[in-house]
Amino acid sequence: MANTEDKPDKSPSEAASPALEHGTYEVIRNRLTAAGRELQEKLARLNEARREAFGAIATALLGTGRITTDNNCIPRDLIAIDSRFLFGYNV
Repeated sequence: MANTEDKPDKSPSEAASPALEHGTYEVIRNRLTAAGRELQEKLARLNEARREAFGAIATALLGTGRITTDNNCIPRDLIAIDSRFLFGYNV
């Protein structure tokens, strides 16, 4: 007589694989999320210590402008001297 036992389409390890992969993904995602939160907390503490040691000056963009030159240039440095603005560039 032929073996009439029903055989599953997939082996037990293959059937559990999608659930295992989903569980593994969740575990890794949760670990990365927790590590990210911990890193942000450490960064906030470090930034607060830096502010206490060196002080903090709030910066804000007051306006924008375009600088035109005779050459196509790459900006390298800028500085304000009294009421003038010095712009250094490489050609």
